Amino acid sequence: MDNVLCNTATSYIDLLNYYTGEHFTVNQLTEYDTTKVLPKQYSKLAAGLWNWPVLYKHVQPLTDSQQYIKRLCDNTDIEVYVISISHPDVMKSKSDFIRREYPFIQNVILIDSNNYKCKQLLNFDCLVDDNPTNLVGGLYQKILLSYYWNKSFNTSFNGIVRCNDWNDIYNEIMRILKAKQGVWDLVN
Repeated sequence: MDNVLCNTATSYIDLLNYYTGEHFTVNQLTEYDTTKVLPKQYSKLAAGLWNWPVLYKHVQPLTDSQQYIKRLCDNTDIEVYVISISHPDVMKSKSDFIRREYPFIQNVILIDSNNYKCKQLLNFDCLVDDNPTNLVGGLYQKILLSYYWNKSFNTSFNGIVRCNDWNDIYNEIMRILKAKQGVWDLVN
């Protein structure tokens, strides 16, 4: 969900700047773990902000994400799930955001980050994520939404397709679906 459906990193930086008086920008987030790239004096705030419900009061849908996800949800050959591993304190805020901005998504799975951190155990055809560690090792088609914090990740070596926006993501999912249907037609 984060940084795939909504601009969580932008809202995160806005809140960080509000509480610190600094002028950080999203392009400074060159690591997924923000405590590694922000000044040490803000480490506790940098780590904790991700678990603040207020963060999800400010997020906005990513450009074109609603129209493309609606098209995917309307396709009878596709089931769309939103999966988010989150601290229990933010689950309601995330759920409220999804219901408000993506009411057509029927399947939402929010997983307690205190107990489970491994999306690789999920059984889906395809996973879109901004964190490469959620993709590596999974038995699904992998799509990495490109951001500053994952630019240096070697997608080719890891069997992952890098996409820059929801137009790219939609086209890749449709390519995967077409290939899967082609295999089905060959064996049946």
